[in-house]
Amino acid sequence: MVASLHQAQTPEPQIVAISTAFDDITSNVQSLADDFFSFTLVMLVGTISMIGRQPRHQYPPHSN
Repeated sequence: MVASLHQAQTPEPQIVAISTAFDDITSNVQSLADDFFSFTLVMLVGTISMIGRQPRHQYPPHSN
């Protein structure tokens, strides 16, 4: 990306600003992905533990 900005004759301060903004965005996306994964993992573990705590249904015997 920086090479193409140099090729387009973009001034150096703008290149630095664009690169910094791009790095911030990618960092925020990574953080959001980590948060989403953590939340999903907690929800899955909680759901599985709740299912495991439910008593088994005992069906009455069939009368023929």
